[in-house]
Amino acid sequence: GNLTKLGMLRFGFSYDGNVELQFDGTLLDILRVKSRDAAFNSAFSSSNSVTADIGDFTLWTKFRLISEYRFFSSVSIRFGVQLPNASNESGLGIDEFNFYSSFLFEKHYAGIRWVVNTGLGILGDPATLSEQHDTFIFAFGSYIPAGERSTLVFETAGRTGHDGIGVYRLANAKVGIQTSFAGLSWKFLGVRSFAPSDNAN
Repeated sequence: GNLTKLGMLRFGFSYDGNVELQFDGTLLDILRVKSRDAAFNSAFSSSNSVTADIGDFTLWTKFRLISEYRFFSSVSIRFGVQLPNASNESGLGIDEFNFYSSFLFEKHYAGIRWVVNTGLGILGDPATLSEQHDTFIFAFGSYIPAGERSTLVFETAGRTGHDGIGVYRLANAKVGIQTSFAGLSWKFLGVRSFAPSDNAN
């Protein structure tokens, strides 16, 4: 179906620039159903042509291990747990906890901030009891200043290593602008997906 996300939020709380707590997620997912399969691990599924639910939220903890001023780039490690807020009966979730861990490398060069993330995702299998899938996750971003409060954003991200029911390969790119207003950071991005199962666009 066609998925619309409303209120994509991300908040972070930093302590001394070395430790950060983050959480992100979507306030409302709306799915316009085009085709229908049985819900995972459930005898019930919605028969509505449009379903809606709160999106899955992810809690993150990030620690900076090495400063850029002491090494070629700054090095951080981040751990995250994705909560199964969206129900699988609605077609918007899979009722599984997912765990992520990754290394983050950040470098300022030629006035541009460059970021590379690589790591591991341990994902629950919604179709098979007591099964999990280990996936490789990746992201790359470059951020170019465009004034005192605005930044041009170029990002790509995805995961690979398994392509099956409920645990699909993802790959997408985002281009846009980030700006500060009313004490918050706002992003306006265009998204292009490169994997058939990636619904990020």
